[in-house]
Amino acid sequence: MAALLSATSYYTLTRGIHSPLSICRQASLLGYDTLALTDRNNLYGLPEFLKACQYFQIRPIIGAELTYRRKSIFIYTRGKKGFENLCQMITEKHCSNSFHLQKFLKKQSEGLFI
Repeated sequence: MAALLSATSYYTLTRGIHSPLSICRQASLLGYDTLALTDRNNLYGLPEFLKACQYFQIRPIIGAELTYRRKSIFIYTRGKKGFENLCQMITEKHCSNSFHLQKFLKKQSEGLFI
């Protein structure tokens, strides 16, 4: 059992160059059976990623790389609540000038792993 916990697709502008499909294909060829797509500050590639994981029989891990105070933080989810909290976190980061990671996590950390 091998897991790749950070893959960046072309949904991370200026950093990623491969599609989620291409990443899953390569991960499968390399023997990975679990893969996390961690695009920066977004989940835009998630539908394509989940479809590709199903095709290549790879267990998907939903996550993102969140930039906060000039640092990168990898956040992974478990369950519906974790996914909801990650979506809310990314939305607040993009929409609120007063976003504060620690404050957010104090009230909404269920299902999130950092």
